Amino acid sequence: MALVVFSLGCVPKPTPVETWQTGDHQAALNAQKLALAESDERDRALEALRLGSMAYAGGNRRLAESSWREAVGLMTDFRADGEFAALVGSEDKKAWKGEPYEKMAAFLSLGLLLHEKGDRDNALAMYKSAVLADTGSASERYRSDFVPAWLMQAIAFTAENEPGNAEQSLNRGIDAWCSRNTIDILTDALATVKVGGLPPEDKDLARAVLLAALPGGTAAQPRDPVAAVTATTAWATELLKVEREKDRKDRLPELASFRASHFDRATDALPKVSAAWAKAVAARPDASGAEAAWFDQQLRALIADPPSVLLVVEQGRGPIKIQTGDHGEVLTIVPSRSPANPPRVIADGGPPANPLLLDSLSYQATTRGGRKVDGFLKGKAVYKDVSMVSAYVLNVLSDVARASGNDSLGDVGQIISTVLFVSSLVTNPAADIRQWELAPERWYLVPLDLDPGPHRIDLAGRRIDLTVPERGQVVHLVPALAPGGPTKIPATE
Repeated sequence: MALVVFSLGCVPKPTPVETWQTGDHQAALNAQKLALAESDERDRALEALRLGSMAYAGGNRRLAESSWREAVGLMTDFRADGEFAALVGSEDKKAWKGEPYEKMAAFLSLGLLLHEKGDRDNALAMYKSAVLADTGSASERYRSDFVPAWLMQAIAFTAENEPGNAEQSLNRGIDAWCSRNTIDILTDALATVKVGGLPPEDKDLARAVLLAALPGGTAAQPRDPVAAVTATTAWATELLKVEREKDRKDRLPELASFRASHFDRATDALPKVSAAWAKAVAARPDASGAEAAWFDQQLRALIADPPSVLLVVEQGRGPIKIQTGDHGEVLTIVPSRSPANPPRVIADGGPPANPLLLDSLSYQATTRGGRKVDGFLKGKAVYKDVSMVSAYVLNVLSDVARASGNDSLGDVGQIISTVLFVSSLVTNPAADIRQWELAPERWYLVPLDLDPGPHRIDLAGRRIDLTVPERGQVVHLVPALAPGGPTKIPATE
C-alpha cells in the first residue's frame, strides 16, 4: 500500500494548458493566473500569452487584452535578461521572447482584439509589428509574407481614410499570397523536369541553385509563374557568381556544400535546366495566373466595397518545437497536422459563407522569406564539441611536455585543459523548446455583408449573436481554442 501511495504521489501535476484541454476551463484559468503571478522574467511573456489565449477563448476580452499587452511588451524588450546564464547553461535560462512566428501570431491576435474595440491606431501598430517580426533579425533580413498582417493593415488604413497606405499594404499582402502560390507551382515543376543529354548530378546542382534563387525570383514576379522562371534564372546566375566567392559557412544553406567544380558544372547546366523548367511550367494549367487574379479580386473587393462584418477565424493548433541533433542543439519545427477543411460559417440560417484561407503558422514557422528551413542550429553545440576535444589534446600535450622536462609548460597546458574541460561540461547546447502551445494553425477571412441589426452566426457548431451598427464595420477574431471565444458582438462586458 505504501508503494502505491508513493507512486501516486509521483504523478506530475497537469499544467494549466493540459487542464484546459480536458474541458475544465475555470480551473485552468485560475491555475494559469497563478502561473503568471509566480513566473520570473524568463517565462513571464510565455505565461502571459497562455493566459491571454485562455481568457479570450473563455470570452473574457479585458483579461485577454491585458495579458497579451504584457506579453507583446516583453517580447519586444531586447535587454539581455538571462543571456549570460544561457551562455554557460541552457537556452531556457534566457527570458523567453518567442520565435518570429510566435511573435507574429501574438501581435496579430492583440491587433485584432484592439481593432474589434475600435482602437485602430494601436491595432495598426500591432499589425506593423507582426510584419516586422516576419522580416527576421538584424543580421538576416527577409521579405515579409505574413498575409493576415498586410491585409488587416489595409483594412484599418481604409477605415482611417488613408487610401494610399491601404493600397500599398493590400498590394504587399496580395503579392505575398501569390508568391507563395507561384513557389508551389515552380517547385513541383522543377522536381519532375526532364533534361536530355545532361548528367543527373549536373541537373541536381543546377536545380539546387534555382531553388536557392526561387524566393528572389518570385518576389520579382509573384503573380506570373512563367515570368517567375525567367526572373529566378537571372537571380540564380547572379547567385553562382556571388556565392562562389564566399566561405562555405557564409553561403546560403543550399549551396554550403558546393565545391569549385560544382559551381562550374551548375553554371554550364543552368541554361538547359532552366529552358526545360520554363517549358514544363508553361504547360501547367495552374500557371495561367487565374488563381492569383481571383485572389486579387477577392481582396480588392474588401477595400473597394467594405462588407459590414469581417470575421477572422482561427483553425487548428500550430506547429510544435522539438530538439534534434547529437546534443539536442537543433531547434526543429514540426508542422501541424490539423484538418485542412475550411470552417463552416452560416449567417441567419442562409447558405454557407466562403472562407478565404489567408495563412498557415506552420508555413511561417518553417520558412524564411519563402525559403524552407529544416532547423535552427545553436552555436554552443559546436563550442561544446571543440572545447572537449581541445581539452583532451592539451592534456596529452601537457604530459608530453612534462616528460620532456618542461614542467612549467606542462602546468600551463594542464590549467588551460582543465578550464576547457569544465566549460565544456557546464555548457548546455540544447535548443530552447518552450513554446506557445495555444497558437492557431490557420487564419481564414470570412466577409459577411449583413444589414444593420441583430444576426445569428453559426460557426462549426458554435453560436455567435452579432449586432451590426448603422455605420462602420464589425471586425471579430474567432479563436480556435475551445470554447470558442466571446459569443456576443459587440462586447457586452
